[in-house]
Amino acid sequence: MGWLFTDLSRTALINDLLQPRESEYARRETLDSADRDNVLWSVVRITALQDGVAHLKAGQYLDFIRCDLLDRDQYGWGCKSMEEAMGPCYYSCPLEFLDMTPVQCQSWRDQVRRHHALVLHGEREAAKARALAAFADKLVDRAD
Repeated sequence: MGWLFTDLSRTALINDLLQPRESEYARRETLDSADRDNVLWSVVRITALQDGVAHLKAGQYLDFIRCDLLDRDQYGWGCKSMEEAMGPCYYSCPLEFLDMTPVQCQSWRDQVRRHHALVLHGEREAAKARALAAFADKLVDRAD
């Protein structure tokens, strides 16, 4: 799938992507969302209004994780939409979204967990470095 660019602002595009939609076949609603560095993550519920939509019977629903890449060109903001089942190469999805939806791509979920573990490790290391620098500054102050 390609990119779809609009003349909307970034905020307007995000609001549009998160809006509920309904057709004669299905209803789509966003249960939760998070914007992470031009990747809009959302938990989406599709409810079939007719048999056969997403392999569902009328009235059944499916919750899934959606990934919308956001970018800007000279005319406005655009998006490229993917679902977990496509195994997007982006891993900043909030961990709680994994608990809200059935698994569609285990290898992708493993990468999301690995990403968050590395980010957490990096934050811990940065906090240690800041604490060490502050301690060193105090030692220098006392030596004067």
